[in-house]
Amino acid sequence: MRNNINRLKQLLERTKEYKEKFYKDRSFFNSNEADLIREDLMKRYEELRLLIAEANGGNTPAISLAGYNGVDVFINSLSSFNSTTAFHCLKVAPEYIIRAIAYYGGKKVTLSKKNSKEHYIRPEFIENFRVKKDKFNYKKLVKLLEELNDNYLSGNFYASSALIRAILDHVPPLLGCFSFEQVVNNYHWPIKTDKQYMKKLLDFKIEGHDTMHRPISFDQDLLEIDNLPSSNRVNRLLQECLKKSGEVKQIPSFKKKSLEDHILKTSLIKVELAENKVSWANYAMSHHVWSSFRLKLLIDNYKSSVPDYIKVFLIANFFDGKWFAKNFIFDGFKEPNENFRVEPHEVKKVFVFISDNPPGNSDQKPMPDIDRNTLKLIIETKSGGKFSIPIKAGWIVRG
Repeated sequence: MRNNINRLKQLLERTKEYKEKFYKDRSFFNSNEADLIREDLMKRYEELRLLIAEANGGNTPAISLAGYNGVDVFINSLSSFNSTTAFHCLKVAPEYIIRAIAYYGGKKVTLSKKNSKEHYIRPEFIENFRVKKDKFNYKKLVKLLEELNDNYLSGNFYASSALIRAILDHVPPLLGCFSFEQVVNNYHWPIKTDKQYMKKLLDFKIEGHDTMHRPISFDQDLLEIDNLPSSNRVNRLLQECLKKSGEVKQIPSFKKKSLEDHILKTSLIKVELAENKVSWANYAMSHHVWSSFRLKLLIDNYKSSVPDYIKVFLIANFFDGKWFAKNFIFDGFKEPNENFRVEPHEVKKVFVFISDNPPGNSDQKPMPDIDRNTLKLIIETKSGGKFSIPIKAGWIVRG
């Protein structure tokens, strides 16, 4: 029996080694070294499988995961097929080995608090924010961090992703900034590595946006828990916030005027034609037919950290002067002349209908007799941007 206890202890140490490497760097899961360790662990486990089951009530160690009961802890911990399932099974695998060591008379072994339960956010940081006293109110931040840890430990990717994005938007004033983009680009980070960490977090906001705004479709969603950013990056951000928040002399004002001024400075939106075609037809709108031009726009707000709004109109030379078409409806919108909202880090294509004919007027009209060589699309944004896109006569067709 003493030999079995020693073999169980060796299995425990090897399992802990694998767990620490995997938890430190998720990419380790797909490495050749990980394959070799898994092969060794599986061989050791197969030799001790019956002993471990007997020590745990005669049953194969299993947990409930993602709505499934009876998920085999060790088979999935040592599988090379699903890193997310392996991650969660590996959390509890050492505990079953510890029980077996104690069951067969070995000296009781305990995992350190750090290894028994892996947190995404360091608990001491949460506690430090809870007791921190200065001009900021940390109640919401503490709640966001606690909920992030709970959801991460439960394997809830979508909730964890949304919470991380919320935290990135919530903490910039602690570093004297309006937005997380300013935290990345304008805040003086002590070392270059820290700034690189923050750039990676800014990139992750794309996944956060995907989590919350991608509509349902026939395609399988490709996001999972491994797509979350490394926890050390978020913890480094929080560490800096703990250190610097009390030194911030003036909290940025988020009154409406200040926020609009901020949008003017940070919006990097671009708009262009998605296709070289402008068609005039009597298009069917909700409850009426509208004679208008239809254009397809490519709207690129990828480099911007804030939302923006756009409106459009057409101008051209007319036989008696200038021709203006200032009535528009974006595809999918019901209200005429409603500005189109573009989310931060979003790139999309959308149809827009533009006419000098008032929306709601069902009278069908022929295409205006404009000078086609002078037709231009004018785009204005809430952030103050203005684009003028010439339209070539050959692009204009009757639908």
